[in-house]
Amino acid sequence: MSLSEDIGKLTNVWPILLDHFTLGRDIQKYAPTKNKEGGYVFIDGIKVYIKVSAHTISGYSAHADQQGLINFVKRMRHKPTHIKLVHGDEQAKSALAEKYQQLLPKATIEIASLPIVHHDDKTI
Repeated sequence: MSLSEDIGKLTNVWPILLDHFTLGRDIQKYAPTKNKEGGYVFIDGIKVYIKVSAHTISGYSAHADQQGLINFVKRMRHKPTHIKLVHGDEQAKSALAEKYQQLLPKATIEIASLPIVHHDDKTI
């Protein structure tokens, strides 16, 4: 499956750093798949069961500049309908949001005010 086909079928894409020994890598490693149930991770010493699926994408760099992020979205065959900007200073996020809105006029472009870490009853 190509990157654009894969991205088009995803509900959420979390830009999580996946270096060894990081929470993002553990979520990816222990997330449920077709062949196995989800595992768990420890967040601040609390055991949290993973019930969300994790998808690995290529062609995206967490260190991309504004034009690199715009180009990433431009290359998607199935354009996103909702983008949530979660990282960077407020001025940079606002400028990127404007560029995305010009590129995707019907999409919802949101600047997150809080970190995107949701858990309900210690489940993510």
